[in-house]
Amino acid sequence: MVENARFGKIGNWWTSLEKIRTSPTTGAESLYVYEWAERPVILSEGFYSDQYPESSKFTDGPTIIHNLLCGLDSMFLHEFTNLNREYLSENGFRAHLIDRLKDPGLLHHFVFWDFNKDRTAVTFEWHHYHGESKICLEMLHGQNYDIYGRPCLANAIRLPWNHLQDLYHDELKCHRSAYAQKLFNEVIGWPLS
Repeated sequence: MVENARFGKIGNWWTSLEKIRTSPTTGAESLYVYEWAERPVILSEGFYSDQYPESSKFTDGPTIIHNLLCGLDSMFLHEFTNLNREYLSENGFRAHLIDRLKDPGLLHHFVFWDFNKDRTAVTFEWHHYHGESKICLEMLHGQNYDIYGRPCLANAIRLPWNHLQDLYHDELKCHRSAYAQKLFNEVIGWPLS
């Protein structure tokens, strides 16, 4: 097992997309694929093969987990107030996420895609946690729902969820990357169907 493992600076979906738009070379696009697909898969596979420790054992892991959870806590406290008690309960959504975040690949994925700032992504994970597969499949294919399971209009501003959803659909159509397949299937648990 790697001793003193570090996440280091985890990129961000927006800055990575900006690098592609402003860079005259193709290196920025390769780096983008590495950041959103390859690195999380490598970390996750390393974790499950005992090459990497769980996320909290990374040198900078506790800080990254804390920051992610603070954003989620704030979202549930201020935006999903009626669900805050369920979120915080002993076996609630927060406890479920803490358990899932032991996988450093998933933690990297959530940080890269600003999970704790994107209501739609959190809503999707909420429904996934509650076993509402019909809603999840419809969300993956473009129908928006609120956290209570009611259909709603899409946000006019394209958020991280929308970009990740585009990558998901590109992968469904083209099967370009084995890493993307593994990310969607194994790391984040999305069906590719």
